[in-house]
Amino acid sequence: MKLRVTHAGFVILLLAAFTPSDGATSTSAASISAADRERGTEEIRDLLRERWFFVEIVVFERLDVLEFNVVEDLVRHSPRAWPHNLTELVPVTAPQPEPVPLNAVPPDTEPPDLAADQYRFPLVAQCRGYPSLPIEDPVHPSLLPDPAPDPLFQDTDPLLQDADAIFQDADASVQDPDPSMQDPDEAAIADSDIADNDVADDAITDGLTPAIPLPVSARDRLLRAIEEFEGELVNQSLSVRTDFDLTPHVKAINRQRTLRPLLHQRWLHAVPPRASPATVLLSAQQTDTTGIEGFLNLSVGRYLHIAPTIWYHAPLLGQAPVVDLPGATPMITERTDGYLELEQSRRLRSEELHYIDHPKLGVLVQLTPIEIPDALLSFWVTARHEAQSETF
Repeated sequence: MKLRVTHAGFVILLLAAFTPSDGATSTSAASISAADRERGTEEIRDLLRERWFFVEIVVFERLDVLEFNVVEDLVRHSPRAWPHNLTELVPVTAPQPEPVPLNAVPPDTEPPDLAADQYRFPLVAQCRGYPSLPIEDPVHPSLLPDPAPDPLFQDTDPLLQDADAIFQDADASVQDPDPSMQDPDEAAIADSDIADNDVADDAITDGLTPAIPLPVSARDRLLRAIEEFEGELVNQSLSVRTDFDLTPHVKAINRQRTLRPLLHQRWLHAVPPRASPATVLLSAQQTDTTGIEGFLNLSVGRYLHIAPTIWYHAPLLGQAPVVDLPGATPMITERTDGYLELEQSRRLRSEELHYIDHPKLGVLVQLTPIEIPDALLSFWVTARHEAQSETF
């Protein structure tokens, strides 16, 4: 089965951003053999932090079974148990925030004065990113002159003024001692220590050589490209996609008069280990009162594991027939709408299409591993060749 490229534009960015430097060997995607492609795909997937899969599920109903107002033992009325770690997919029609122009003014602020005598470069409408810089940088507060003293806070008491003068004289005597009071031997020792320290610092500085940047290895370029690739996967995860693989099966279901598709979704998921399975919400409404809801558990160990729990609900499902004639007494006075439950678990391999059966519902599930872009495979081949050359 042919896999899909996860993000075509990202492949181009990888090729542009991580082109090997001069002297480094590069490998084109066309020259990668089938064996290297398979081995490189496995090793790159092992280097990813998560195990990434495309999850696709189709839920359909059978229209010729379990009609309304028919007594059915499979209908349940007990409260439904929802998991605590339920995750909802991001709809494809979710509104995206509009980009804010670089020179946009916040709505609650006044626009700046763009007079020519205040700005070195006037704002150009055709160049939204061109800065409007002032002529002078603001002066640091420490360089500003001292403000004029406030007469209300000036000390007018002569005693306080004399105390301030005494403290100022004491500070000056501590900071600037009288040279005549200093021991000549101590002064000579202090001057010699300062001179020796200056000579030592100059010797250390003269002995240093400018740092030479180490060359980036092909292995480092590969790891950096893998990190960027997985970052793009994180941005796309848990978003509803429209590039379905099971569309032929959905068309085949639509051609059957007794079948009707209820749900068809596909998304990218970092499938967690068996100890902490992920739970994704499933919901689809045919009408205001008819539809399905539930969740899908996903985990991976040696195999992939799925466990769907789906509830089908409809008005008067599983109820006895109701007499609705003029003047007649209804056969039931309280109506409690029930639901049908599909709850199963399966162990599967990647790219295998699994069908889960139920008297009223049917489920198709497929998990497909992500395809590694040719740009990453080229980096892997280059890193492998470099590692092999270093061993000889």
